[in-house]
Amino acid sequence: MKRALPYLFVLPAVAVLALFVYWPIVYSVWLSLHRWDWLMPEPLFVGLQNYTVMLTSAQFHNALWK
Repeated sequence: MKRALPYLFVLPAVAVLALFVYWPIVYSVWLSLHRWDWLMPEPLFVGLQNYTVMLTSAQFHNALWK
């Protein structure tokens, strides 16, 4: 029990970080790899296609440099 006590004190902070920081980051990455259409029941996995479209878009480059 003596060895576990420090982990028990740190556990609430780790749980809050996991819930409010790490989970939204992981979920955002997961969403960015899918094409989401509100009319489709399930998102379609497209991999890195969303990033390819974004990086080759003239509109994206114009937004970066203005």
